[in-house]
Amino acid sequence: MIYDCLENLSLMPLPTPIRKKIAAFLRKAAELPDGKHEIDGSKVYVNLSHITTKPLEEGVFEAHRKYADIQIVLEGAEQIGITQYPELDVKTPYSEPKDVVFYEPRTPEYSEVAMRPGYFVLLLPQDIHMPCLAVKDPQPVRKAVVKVAVELFG
Repeated sequence: MIYDCLENLSLMPLPTPIRKKIAAFLRKAAELPDGKHEIDGSKVYVNLSHITTKPLEEGVFEAHRKYADIQIVLEGAEQIGITQYPELDVKTPYSEPKDVVFYEPRTPEYSEVAMRPGYFVLLLPQDIHMPCLAVKDPQPVRKAVVKVAVELFG
């Protein structure tokens, strides 16, 4: 996991052309509609969405294998719970087409990352995460989740 401000996105361990394409996309993301937007074919794409944050009791841990997430809040604020707790019980088995596994809502030890505009969190396959958590009360959030094929990382 890497948590940092967006101005340091250029320090990510990715090839320079990919970092530049991600940065260019994020500069115009506020004007784009929700949905999937390809940056570099299936190797790098972005899901833009409007969500409503939820209480911790409704959160679900998830993880990916083929893609890393770069999660960015464009409007609003959310918390993301992050753990590398290896003994979580699988709720929904890994789906290769969706590249996701969900875990039972048992709460292991985890860290919370406060997300607000201007910051990002990079979540690698070992980073089991629970996104979309309310900071205090549920609120609307616009976010970008950049999906980057793990083979692109140096």
